[in-house]
Amino acid sequence: MAARDALARNLRRLRVARRWSLGDLAAATGAGKATLSAIENARANPTVETLAALAGALEVDVAALLEETPADEVTLVRAADAGERLARLADGGAIERLVLAPSALLERKPLAPGSRAHLVVTRGTVVAGPSGRPIELGRGDYLSFPADGPHELATAGRGAEVVLVVER
Repeated sequence: MAARDALARNLRRLRVARRWSLGDLAAATGAGKATLSAIENARANPTVETLAALAGALEVDVAALLEETPADEVTLVRAADAGERLARLADGGAIERLVLAPSALLERKPLAPGSRAHLVVTRGTVVAGPSGRPIELGRGDYLSFPADGPHELATAGRGAEVVLVVER
């Protein structure tokens, strides 16, 4: 079960980082979208051939699909789970309201050492986080991550709005 959950998280993370839809990944691997969706939702046990095709399309080793991702200081709170936890956005820093155009990509340079970004999606869907490891976020989702490395925000298709708080 742990391997299937790790595969689900890693597959989605790697696909989203490339800004691929399930259809894009299906075309690159020859697997069906329903099969890929089941794998991403930890409801399927793929064959060795499917794992090899996924790894090849995503340009990673099969082990990268199955290993637990290392714990780091990225915190994600989905809108459904937020409750009072968003109160931790206080305590200074810069506050930005960003209106992102359709298909926008903002690549941001590292900020001062120890900086953290706190992002809340107020409209639409964005892909955001440390460069190379972004996470897809929907309306009301909260993401916190170290901002002292390169980071990015992107939209797919439609525009979006976010509130970004940077602690220095």
